[in-house]
Amino acid sequence: MSYTISCDAAVSFGTTWTDSRNDSVIGGHDSSFDDYVYGLGFQGTNKIGKYILMIDPSTSGDGNKVNVIYRPKAGGEWMNGNEFMGTKTIHAYATPGSLTPGSYTSIAGKLIVETYIAATETLDMSKTV
Repeated sequence: MSYTISCDAAVSFGTTWTDSRNDSVIGGHDSSFDDYVYGLGFQGTNKIGKYILMIDPSTSGDGNKVNVIYRPKAGGEWMNGNEFMGTKTIHAYATPGSLTPGSYTSIAGKLIVETYIAATETLDMSKTV
């Protein structure tokens, strides 16, 4: 899924993510990954599944390659290397080799969504899921 963020003037910003359906996440993943897994909702009382969001590393700022950097929402140092969009992290964009968020008028990239659906025997497949 492609995205573009455009501003009239160069600005430094970060993104955070919230799971409004976290009570519907199905199991089957390492619990250390809980902050990176989002719920797909319910079909009646049955959990539909879960998904993971990632930023494609080919993101560009003002037409040039940028690095996606992140840090915990609670504060701390900016780091490289986490393309997973978690509920406890902030992601920003930096010049390659830098860990300082840069200022841009346009950011363009892709989000990767991996979806995992619950076992079909737990869902009513005669209805829309």
